Amino acid sequence: MDQKRFLVAVLLFIAGAFGSANAQTPYCIGSQTPVTVGYATGSIAINYQLCFPSLGNTSSFYWNSTMTYTNVSFDGSFSINGSMNMQLNFSNSAINSVVFNGGPLTYTIGGQTYTVSFNNLSYTLNSSFQVGSPTGLLTINGVTYAADTAYFAYLFR
Repeated sequence: MDQKRFLVAVLLFIAGAFGSANAQTPYCIGSQTPVTVGYATGSIAINYQLCFPSLGNTSSFYWNSTMTYTNVSFDGSFSINGSMNMQLNFSNSAINSVVFNGGPLTYTIGGQTYTVSFNNLSYTLNSSFQVGSPTGLLTINGVTYAADTAYFAYLFR
């Protein structure tokens, strides 16, 4: 679980290093160009915005990103291609929910292709990054499934 928090901290650091301020409410900083993260195989390009309700209220904020996967394989057992939106919602300096939208992402596992789309697939998270209260839908190869906590482990592998 500490690795997941570390990843989020790194992403937030990158946001500060490469972001620019936009004059809007909520107040947002975002990427001018995608931040690309390479893996042993492939890469993920991330366009993002980090938004606060106001400059005087930073107790809650959200990270909204579009992630484009290009032949990504973390361990060689599968690959991912496509684009999706992920929003991390923070409160009191901790992630309290994550929402997935869009797609499709194409997963290739053992030669089998799975096309996955997300429709407001949302999970609440407690301060220990434990998952609860899933809502929304997940569509795999044209079949739609209601949200389930079992999917979370696959999304954050």
